[in-house]
Amino acid sequence: MQSNVSFGASFIEKVPLKKYSYTEKKYIPSSANFVQLAPENPDDFHTISGVADEFGADSFANNIYAAAKIVRKNSDSDRDKCCFFALTKQNDKFERLNPDNVLGIAMTSAISDSKTELEYLQVHPQYIYSFDPPYFKRIGSAMLQGLKNLYSHILVKSAPSACPFYIINDFHLVSGKNRVFEWEKN
Repeated sequence: MQSNVSFGASFIEKVPLKKYSYTEKKYIPSSANFVQLAPENPDDFHTISGVADEFGADSFANNIYAAAKIVRKNSDSDRDKCCFFALTKQNDKFERLNPDNVLGIAMTSAISDSKTELEYLQVHPQYIYSFDPPYFKRIGSAMLQGLKNLYSHILVKSAPSACPFYIINDFHLVSGKNRVFEWEKN
């Protein structure tokens, strides 16, 4: 079920993740909002740009931003091939999605009518590289769940360090040499 919200992005669904409770000293169930961003919308493009700045220069978020700049300038038919998604903890004031509230960002591209490639998925570095327990956990898995609810067949060429992540999230290795993983709805 999709509904449009005023910041230009399309709200897709709430997805589960874990939030750290400092009082209980454990992770408790929580949720975040999975949204689709449209680079041709100035507010959404600003969000993608801000996320690239927030996540740092050597991040997949910068690759997503570069792709968004290209998609923004192309025709409508080209725009249909790439999709941009974010997971945000923002729950109100949706006239503009605040990049500081984005927990993760992803980009997909259509391979065919039935297959989608996950080009990039990036969790905010502060939740990956943390000395203390990160405040949010399972962000990447939550984003994958949102994508699985949208698509029936997903391919991804994984970074070497991310291979276990995709296996844990029910992706199957189809090419070990190239680290290509696949997920298909039953």
